[in-house]
Amino acid sequence: MKFMLNFLILLFASSYGQEQQHESNVSSLEVKEEISADVDVLFKRNTLLVADLERSLKVYKDILGFSFSGEISALEEDSYAYGMFKIPMEGKIRFIALNSPSQERTIALTEVTNVTWSKPINTMLSSCMVLRVNDFETVMQKIEGLGLETSELQVVEKENYTVLEQAFYDFDGHLVDLYSIKTKKQ
Repeated sequence: MKFMLNFLILLFASSYGQEQQHESNVSSLEVKEEISADVDVLFKRNTLLVADLERSLKVYKDILGFSFSGEISALEEDSYAYGMFKIPMEGKIRFIALNSPSQERTIALTEVTNVTWSKPINTMLSSCMVLRVNDFETVMQKIEGLGLETSELQVVEKENYTVLEQAFYDFDGHLVDLYSIKTKKQ
């Protein structure tokens, strides 16, 4: 698994020049969701299935800073989520959407209980959530404090900035890659 984490970090490191150029023009607080007839595709949110909603909120709300978008709600037995996620009918589902500072309903956590869970072990992963965080060191200390598996810290030095990047697996085995871009003073 460490190999896969390090591979993904190296893969993402090559795009930071474009990210830095974009960041000099637009701050994260200026980014607003705009819905227009001209937009063919709008990324709305990533939905993560989790075994324990309160435990997952320790990562996504308490450490990463996402906020509630509404209330935690139970889904009915006829919800399309059962078929979409291939959840056995005996599963019980609760759902909460979370906001980032720049976008509403960025992530949804969908708790599924009353079923047997299995995490991917020693296999390729099919997705990775990449998040930019401002206080990288503090966030990673809190992640490590929860005992979550992390990759090695990657530091990429460029002429005008430094990239810090490190990935972790959340409690349910979802791969999350965190990075921060530090501008060098001239």
